[in-house]
Amino acid sequence: MKKFILYFACITFQIVANGNVFAQKVISEGKLVYEITFPDMELDSKMAAMLPTESVVYFNEKFSRTESSMGMGMSSAAIVDKKTGHTTTLMDMMGTKSAIVTTDEMLADAKKKSELEKVQVTVTDEVKEIAGYTCKKAILNDGSGTSFEVYFTDKISSYAQMSTEWKDLNGCPLEFSIDQAGMKMRLVAKSVTAEKVSEDLFKIPADYKIMSQEEMMKMFCGESKGE
Repeated sequence: MKKFILYFACITFQIVANGNVFAQKVISEGKLVYEITFPDMELDSKMAAMLPTESVVYFNEKFSRTESSMGMGMSSAAIVDKKTGHTTTLMDMMGTKSAIVTTDEMLADAKKKSELEKVQVTVTDEVKEIAGYTCKKAILNDGSGTSFEVYFTDKISSYAQMSTEWKDLNGCPLEFSIDQAGMKMRLVAKSVTAEKVSEDLFKIPADYKIMSQEEMMKMFCGESKGE
């Protein structure tokens, strides 16, 4: 169980650390809800109950916040400051609440890695309707031979992007897949709402303990021994 909790924590951190109808007005503030599925996994009822089924993104011109929940009251949220590039990851693991903030050193390392592994974006003519938006298909190649497909719309601001891997997309992905340590997650937007977003969503709650990524990993790895 605790190994699975640690694995979920690593996926959550990795998603954001990698990191962000023509008559419609471009949405620059609001809420997106994605459905999450695991297409390549055979899940029993116990495992299925533990995995997240949706992810919610709140965004404005300054910040984005990506939330997801699991069974047994476990949840996570990743807050990205668009100006500084810093990411704050909030983890609530069965009542143990922690906040991990990226350091300047981590940002510098991520920037260096991004420059070495520049993602090539190829936009195709293929389109698909997702959550009421006409989305174009793009193929992203990271230069190492790994490529994946994304459907995106330019009618939702790139402020809503969940990953810096998509920074060269002119808009927001509404369908994509994430492959982390052999676990493939598919996310498809099921609703998009233009609405005012509370600034409180982008703050660290008072009952969360701020720690480093190393401290968080040590805490969960230490508890996972022998499990």
